[in-house]
Amino acid sequence: MENWQYAQLSEEQLAEIQALEKKLGCALIAFESANRQEEKEPLEN
Repeated sequence: MENWQYAQLSEEQLAEIQALEKKLGCALIAFESANRQEEKEPLEN
């Protein structure tokens, strides 16, 4: 979103966006961590 778009949002909308951004950030960290772990461990078939 552009800065001017954020300015038009209500406090509730901003809080919701910030909460979603935090969840996405945590999910991305977990995803990247899992990928690094998979690279370190040999695949078992």
